Amino acid sequence: MTLYKRQIVKIFTDYKKLTTYDGIWMDGTEGDGELIFFHKNGRLEYKWNYANNELNGFAMKYDEAGNIIYKEEYKNNNLIKRWL
Repeated sequence: MTLYKRQIVKIFTDYKKLTTYDGIWMDGTEGDGELIFFHKNGRLEYKWNYANNELNGFAMKYDEAGNIIYKEEYKNNNLIKRWL
């Protein structure tokens, strides 16, 4: 099992506002790769894919029990499709 160091992550939200989160860049460097966040109980809360500091690919939100709440597909920070 690989353990990753949690860090303060600064990203731009949908409203172009700089926001900080406690998260982990799973691969790549900051702004590229998979970014994940956790609920206080340690379960996965969000999983986002970034390329060039923009959402690209799938973004998912999970409830505290680990069930998917929604799944979204992005291209160049633009929402393409959302599944509930």
